[in-house]
Amino acid sequence: MEQSAAANSSGIGGYNSRTRVLHVNKIALVPETLVREARMEGKMWALRPIPPGRGAAMTVLRSRLQDYVQWRKVAPTADIVHVHYATNGYYGWGNKQFVLHVHGSDIRKDWQSPVLRPMITHSLATADAVICATADLLEWVQNIRSDALWVPNPVPEEFLRPHLKQPREKRIVFSSRWDSTKGVELLVPLARELIARGYEVVGLDWGADKDQAAEIGVRLVPRMDPTRFSSFLASAQLVVGQLQYPVLSMTDYQTMALNRPLVGAANSEDAPMIVVHTGEFSGLRRDPAVIADAIDEQLAQESETTAREWVLERHSPRVCVAQIEQIYSQLLG
Repeated sequence: MEQSAAANSSGIGGYNSRTRVLHVNKIALVPETLVREARMEGKMWALRPIPPGRGAAMTVLRSRLQDYVQWRKVAPTADIVHVHYATNGYYGWGNKQFVLHVHGSDIRKDWQSPVLRPMITHSLATADAVICATADLLEWVQNIRSDALWVPNPVPEEFLRPHLKQPREKRIVFSSRWDSTKGVELLVPLARELIARGYEVVGLDWGADKDQAAEIGVRLVPRMDPTRFSSFLASAQLVVGQLQYPVLSMTDYQTMALNRPLVGAANSEDAPMIVVHTGEFSGLRRDPAVIADAIDEQLAQESETTAREWVLERHSPRVCVAQIEQIYSQLLG
């Protein structure tokens, strides 16, 4: 797609600290974290929430229509409109510079809907730049946009704070919800195997299949605020993340930032963790006994993990903002 240079609000061509960037929509703390970091660095970035896209159809349609009318008055004030979640891509249509940031379910699920697919495809095709929040999405998106780029998700500063809490011996935390999108078909048998080996297995009281976990002896605890959740993760000797998709979740990054050993899905990132075969990415066989053996071996070691340093080098807000600024600079010349 041809990209023309544009003059920004400072009256000077090209991206700089006075360029007005408007991020649209809140999702997974990504836009909030990016904008907060950019503003701390003195940049003119802002965040505009939009009404929820889920719920009763007529309620969603009415609230979005009302919001969109107001949006058309606001949009021209921005030099770059950066829309998060492809299903909301129409917020970027007709703007001077439109960046579309896809996040996951918008591509894996919404894009497969006959109703939503034409709108999402149009947004992908007409955006001036397309960013993928996880590397696995490139395979899908590059069929439409060969120039799509992956920018790692920033980990919020509050998730990066060290935690002084000491882990409880033989406690293993399962950090994701219990359903098929997180790999429950493997998570439940793995939990059963670990319980049989004498581990205390604790998980969240969350997900369509949570009763399966409770029935085999997993202790379920209520969902909690971020501070308590950080303490919850830190209480574990080891954390098991989602095992369905070849990506690392925000909770996986948070676990590593706390320097807790992680069992996660194999993916394109070379993270210091126990890797389980997922999709086309190699790792441990998806066998509960094999994975449990690896956990036994990991917890028998006394060596310090380097996971925290790995996260800071690749997923700190400062690093992610700098990568996105390179994309903005290419757009504005």
